[in-house]
Amino acid sequence: MVGYLYLIDFNHDGERFIKVGIGRKNGGRIKQHLVTGGVLIQALAAPFVDCYEAEQAIINEYKEFAYRPLSRRLNGGHTECFLPSAEIDLRRWLPSGISVEEPVNSSTSL
Repeated sequence: MVGYLYLIDFNHDGERFIKVGIGRKNGGRIKQHLVTGGVLIQALAAPFVDCYEAEQAIINEYKEFAYRPLSRRLNGGHTECFLPSAEIDLRRWLPSGISVEEPVNSSTSL
């Protein structure tokens, strides 16, 4: 099953943070975040299990940058949020040798 690993920047009423997440192809998770004011930084398509494992590794690696948003507009996923100073590059976290695609139109298809 194809999944997406994504990174979104939020600035809710002056509260700024980034969020890493995963979703299924055409599942609409990224679009939900964009509708609430998020700005897509990066989104990569890869096997769903690899996306999940990458998300968990990122959460563990960047735990000192963990951030709990005050805003409730996020609608879930609070444990995957970080301070903007956490410089996260999603490509680093997916296994080498797998086919990774950058979605063409992330705002509408994800």
